[in-house]
Amino acid sequence: MQIKKIGILLLWILQAGWSWYCFYRAQFYPYDENYGLLIGGFLLSVAGLVAAVVYGWQKPRGLKGLGLPFILWLLLGSPVTFLLAALYYEVLFSACLSTG
Repeated sequence: MQIKKIGILLLWILQAGWSWYCFYRAQFYPYDENYGLLIGGFLLSVAGLVAAVVYGWQKPRGLKGLGLPFILWLLLGSPVTFLLAALYYEVLFSACLSTG
């Protein structure tokens, strides 16, 4: 594997892990801070998507070499995943977010 492929793979892992950590920790904070964590986690996943698009645009064959990791990232770390996680927060974490 090339260094760039390993780098993007590590960035996806870190991005997904940190975003999920932000989503989990949001339940323990007051209103403004918990929604700030949710928005931060979502925006971080958008940045990961932008990085994937730019990498795929510069090197179209580069993403083909990352097939399974890319699919896993789409399932676990993409903005759509975090949007759904925010909508179904109570189901995923069995906790309500503070509303004020």
